[in-house]
Amino acid sequence: MRISDELRIALSRATTEARTRKHEYLTLEHLLLALLHDPSSAEMLDAVGVNISSLEKELDLYLDQDMEQVQNIDESTAPEHTNAVTKVFQRATQQALHTKAEEITGPLVLIELMNETESYAVYLLARQGVERVDLTTFLSHGTPTNRKQRR
Repeated sequence: MRISDELRIALSRATTEARTRKHEYLTLEHLLLALLHDPSSAEMLDAVGVNISSLEKELDLYLDQDMEQVQNIDESTAPEHTNAVTKVFQRATQQALHTKAEEITGPLVLIELMNETESYAVYLLARQGVERVDLTTFLSHGTPTNRKQRR
């Protein structure tokens, strides 16, 4: 299964974020932060009512203050993906295959990220009122759910 060019860029950005911040692991929070700069993912999040600027600030704060830095990390070594990141990509791949999509995209990854309910990334999205169904509805129909339109 092919990864879209936009998602490839976002994944590269997430890896760079983790490496620059001297994080040993690439987490869902790194991934979500990178997806905020993916045009189709940002469009989806905006459509369901996410304040992207606020979310970006909260993710930056979390990654700077709550994630452990490894001082003597080799700059050339890519951070290891957490189990949660791996599971999100596995589910996104399965969903793409199931729907006969040609590629895995950022919005598809965002939807599968929402299944990781124990993550801070999902907590931040939920705090803004986002539910997985909002994202799936937008992906399927191109419009936010009625509940979001009434906000």
